[in-house]
This record gives sequence, structure tokens and C-alpha cells, in this order.
Amino acid sequence: GYTGGIVARWITEKNLGLQAELNYAQQGWKEKFEEQPQFEYSRTINYIELPFLTHIYFGSDRVRFFFNLGPKIGYALGESTHSNLGPDDAPNRHNEQHDLPVQKKFDWGLCGGPGLEVRTGIGSFLLEGRYYYALGDIFNSRREDPFSRSASQVISAKLTYLFTVKKFTF
Repeated sequence: GYTGGIVARWITEKNLGLQAELNYAQQGWKEKFEEQPQFEYSRTINYIELPFLTHIYFGSDRVRFFFNLGPKIGYALGESTHSNLGPDDAPNRHNEQHDLPVQKKFDWGLCGGPGLEVRTGIGSFLLEGRYYYALGDIFNSRREDPFSRSASQVISAKLTYLFTVKKFTF
């Protein structure tokens, strides 16, 4: 799904800094059924999220390679589903997660990935790949529940524009 937000980055040392983001993000999944391709199911979960990342970079003043790594927390604001799996149409295609709402709205985990930054006179343009591994589940995972694990794993690509608000020198 879509992701958008604001980024604050503070370079604390040569080749090292901190980056915090406040994002609105859509996550979810799609299911397709090989034996009956006319049936489909998808769920989209909308999150507000806060990644707090270590920003490691190297390269020239104009072109830099970087790696971001750190924790991320999020909160599920809402969800939507799309399905054409009627009880009479596809009785063997219904799974328990299709009817379950998100039971644990607080999301937390680790994220990180590499990127490329091009610095210009009007700001910086960043292209980044990121992987997120959730440490919490979206459904309950007790012994009597249908799932023992329901954590997210997300691979994303981000295009970011940064501009300098104020430079500090100490």
C-alpha cells in the first residue's frame, strides 16, 4: 500500500546520524487461489508509525550511500477487506483470518535497509529499500486461538525528498 509522512534527520558525527519518521502506512496481504482463480481475498490495514533509525552513510558530498536500521512502533487506525468468497460460492476457501478483525492494534518491530542519496542545491533525493520484521502479532496467539503467529513482514521501496531547515554548528 501507500506510505507518506515526514522525516527529521540529525547528523551527529561524520558518517553517522539519527533519523525519525512519522508515517501513515498501508500494510496487508492478498490471497489468490490456484485451483479457483476467480476467487480472491485482500486486507489493508492502515497504520500511523514511528521508525527511529540509526543513519549510517558514506560517499561524497553529492552522492551518498546509506543504511538505516532501528526500531519501529505503529498503531492500526483501521482496516478494510475485499473478497468475493461467499459461503455458498467457495466453501473450501474460507479461512479464519478472513473474519477476524485486527485484535492487537499496537505494532512493533525492527526495520532497516540500504539506500542512495543525491544532494542538490534544492535538497536531497533519497531512494531506499527497507525491510520490516514485526515482533508483535495482529491476532491473539494463545493456545486456544487459531494462530500461533501473525506478525508482519514488509518489504518496501521509498522515494524521499529532504530539505535543510536549519544547520547547527557547535
